[in-house]
Amino acid sequence: MVIRRLIPYLILISVSVGTIAQEHWDFENAQRWIGDTAEGQIEYCKEKSIRWTNPLLGFDINKDSIDDFMMAISCYQGTAADGQKHNLKVRAAWKMYCSDGNQHYDCTSELFGSESIEATAVSADIGLGNDGGGNPYIHVTEAPRDLNNDGYPEFWYAVNRDDGRQGFSFDDEEDRALLEAYCGPQPTGQGSSAWDCTRKSIQTMLISRSNGTYEIKQLPWGSVNAQAMIVLPNELGTFDMWAAIYGPHKVARYKDGDFVDVTSEYEFYTKWPLVTLVNPYLKAFSLGDSFYIAKADIPDEYRPSWAKNVANSGFVLWKFIPGAGFEISDVYTPAESKTFYYKFQNGSNVETRFGAMVRDVPVFEPRWHFFDLVTLDDSGEPTLIVRTESFAQGGDSFKASHDPNITYQLGQLDSSRTTENMLFAFGSAFEGFKITDGKLISREIDVIEGNITDGVSFSRFHDINADGYLDMIALSGGFVRPSVF
Repeated sequence: MVIRRLIPYLILISVSVGTIAQEHWDFENAQRWIGDTAEGQIEYCKEKSIRWTNPLLGFDINKDSIDDFMMAISCYQGTAADGQKHNLKVRAAWKMYCSDGNQHYDCTSELFGSESIEATAVSADIGLGNDGGGNPYIHVTEAPRDLNNDGYPEFWYAVNRDDGRQGFSFDDEEDRALLEAYCGPQPTGQGSSAWDCTRKSIQTMLISRSNGTYEIKQLPWGSVNAQAMIVLPNELGTFDMWAAIYGPHKVARYKDGDFVDVTSEYEFYTKWPLVTLVNPYLKAFSLGDSFYIAKADIPDEYRPSWAKNVANSGFVLWKFIPGAGFEISDVYTPAESKTFYYKFQNGSNVETRFGAMVRDVPVFEPRWHFFDLVTLDDSGEPTLIVRTESFAQGGDSFKASHDPNITYQLGQLDSSRTTENMLFAFGSAFEGFKITDGKLISREIDVIEGNITDGVSFSRFHDINADGYLDMIALSGGFVRPSVF
């Protein structure tokens, strides 16, 4: 297999983006999908929104051996000013596209009986309120697959209203008063993040019927701020849905065509308190006879001595045993010699922050947050691709060694990016690992030639047009003008 590498930030377009068909995506001739293409077809979703997005790929609904895909979008019902602390209503307006020869058409109505998929399962006539709507976290979504054994794939996703706005400070009295106006008084014994209703949504799944149509099933927890939805095996032979949440994590079991809450069962599983600590970024997968979860951050007791005070010093590979719990399979941190500390200008303060080398790229404030498991070469062995959500230097200073005498600051993607003291938020560097007997082994070959970086987490490796080559599907244009190429 030959790997086709697309360089992030080089938008490859063979036709004018304004001529892309509204109902078809011609993979051979149109390699960019503009963010407002689908929105313009929905009555309540005419404008672009700030959102996390990427197409859901890797499934074939109409059984013609060509990938179908779903574009998941969410539309704010009102104006969101940059940095505003708001509580805007959100409605989903997702679209499904089925293959038809070399093109794809909008098959949403065929499968769902409506022009769009309102995945939050909240109708417009009840006002949406704090429980409704939400942005799909597609960057942490798993590839759809058949979970109920009817031959059609299921779709699962984390939904919340995290739209990149300025957050609430729970130490600020004005912010606490604003939260109380939105969400009511803070419940006794409930943490601040769980109190914040402005980011919560009802979690759902798209469950297939035997005739290939779909229904929307709600998870049994009410509205939560889910950051990822993970499928785990269970002893019944069905599946459990684990919601990684800011606040207590939740688990539901699919049983007799519906979901039941089994969180209390998991609370007795080995290592559950450690597995659910801190960052809710994770990836679950089977490999051989074992089931693993790669998860961001390392519990204190498993950090190396030099990183006891470094919150994001690496990631953990957990092994999951249905009915029993979790055990440590391996822990990754960069070698101490590959780490560094640097000075950073934060407002009027100069702070000392952590950095690390990811391959040959100095990464500033690395956070090993995003994971994919992909077969990248002819060995047939899958590679765990790990990407940091972090910062790097750009322009002429890309890959320049950090300078302890420089005070770094964040820059904008303009001509100033060539200056030696600027960091940019596109520093998502890639690393690859093989997993042998439950141990992480660094892949010798680079995942991306030259170890270039991309925008946070918006990329997937997938043979999107079934030509035998892997493509990289990525987001461009940031949150304000999102598109996929």
